[in-house]
Amino acid sequence: MSEPVVAVAVPAYNAEPYLRATLESLVGQTYTRWQAVVVDDGSTDATGEIAREMAGRDHRISVERQPNAGECAARNTAITTLAATGATYLACVDSDDVLVPDAFASLVPALDARPDAVGAYGLAEYINAQGTPISPGAHSSLQLHRTTFQPLPPVRADGGALADRAKAALVPFAGRALAPDEDTGFDTLAIYGSIWPPAVALARLEVVRQIGGFDPSFWYMGDWEFFLRISRQGPLVFVNRQIAWYRRHPRNSGSRDSAEGSPLGDWNISFLAAVANVRYQAWLSPANTRAQRLALARAHRRDGVSLAKRETEALGRDIARLSGWRPARAHLAWASYGLWLAAHPSPAPPNRRWLRALERSRRP
Repeated sequence: MSEPVVAVAVPAYNAEPYLRATLESLVGQTYTRWQAVVVDDGSTDATGEIAREMAGRDHRISVERQPNAGECAARNTAITTLAATGATYLACVDSDDVLVPDAFASLVPALDARPDAVGAYGLAEYINAQGTPISPGAHSSLQLHRTTFQPLPPVRADGGALADRAKAALVPFAGRALAPDEDTGFDTLAIYGSIWPPAVALARLEVVRQIGGFDPSFWYMGDWEFFLRISRQGPLVFVNRQIAWYRRHPRNSGSRDSAEGSPLGDWNISFLAAVANVRYQAWLSPANTRAQRLALARAHRRDGVSLAKRETEALGRDIARLSGWRPARAHLAWASYGLWLAAHPSPAPPNRRWLRALERSRRP
């Protein structure tokens, strides 16, 4: 068999209910030049047995086991092993997600055609714990909401319409929507968050090795921190089609404060703390250009304005409905936090005291 083109890292911790479907979606790829390593990250259920059974069925799958060290560390273990395969691209497929049959067949040509790009990615849709599609279009619509701080194309020679010039003036503060044929760069990821789930993306394996893989100190949003670092090296090509199914269930790392089927991006305590931590660590990096530091600062302040606006509107509705002091108090507290973020000139570490106060404000 010729060398694999796609190296696939599958971190798995107590993934017994979902791992078989994940690996079967790999085996069912129409693009066949891949090799996968499943890293059993100290599971206490049948994860290891399922992985070894699937490896026995398909020689392109191998299994490693390690003491529980977290998702990012498990991905790094797989990357170290896969680096010796001669593969060109890396895919990180979580053990509860499912690839569509032509996932690699869609991503590989897109990245082959762009030697300047560090990766390519597409869209995902939700499935529930049982594998049934839910909320059609909900996740892909979030992914399509890409924003950049890069300016609009030059204003027309005749001066252009007043509205066009006004939009161009607002780009440094509010950003602008990216067209489907535009790449995703560092500034877009600073606003947009991670490319999620990671299963929708391919990255150049050599670039992944150059940046040191994933940072195992991140228990949540480590994929966002990874994609921010890799995008310092170049853009990511956007492929406007479904690549994976994103399984929603109570044990998702992004669902620690939410129920099955709820969208990511809820303004809960874990989410706010993780966003602050990722942006702050990215802000501290000496690898940033001036434009990248500015993008992180603008994205941070943009989130604060969005939070303040949302909570102020909710406060107004509570007052109009005479909903009482308790819900109004919570919205007032969160709006105040949003204003504090917006007033802060640059990303800062999570304000644990304020976040605990916000948590208390929502209690009955």
